[in-house]
Amino acid sequence: MTRMNPQAPLHEPEWPLPPDWAGPKFVDDTWASRGLSVWTREPGEWAWTCMSEDFANQPIVEWSDKDRAVVTATFEPDPEDECTIEVSWPPTPSLWTAGIAVQTKDGDLDVTLAEWRWHVHVVVHEIVEGGRALVEVDSTREHILTTKVDPRSVEYSHSALG
Repeated sequence: MTRMNPQAPLHEPEWPLPPDWAGPKFVDDTWASRGLSVWTREPGEWAWTCMSEDFANQPIVEWSDKDRAVVTATFEPDPEDECTIEVSWPPTPSLWTAGIAVQTKDGDLDVTLAEWRWHVHVVVHEIVEGGRALVEVDSTREHILTTKVDPRSVEYSHSALG
């Protein structure tokens, strides 16, 4: 990787999602080009005392109906179970690690990718009273996808600058 060419982002599905699931489509766009006032990091570490994930703007992706179907099917209960599920949509992201880009003594750039983790909320309802009612029996937050991006491509809100 060179200083001028950030690494392309990539998705890694989390178990129990199918390992060949491609995840949402990356949109070749930025928050800055959409009119949001942002800043990006230069090589070096996070220099502020606040948490970087609190000010990071999520990657711009397009979730398709097919993506939703893959995720929902992953959490579907066994047909013999007397229950149904509800999966929140679209998934919510959080910046898990901000990554770093450090210039070495010989002028190269050593990059550790930033990681976004995408989650859905899965609620399981038991079917009771002969199918006339649903009772919530379980509620979990599920990590379904990790997106790795060049830390120089993460856009931050100016409110992080104080």
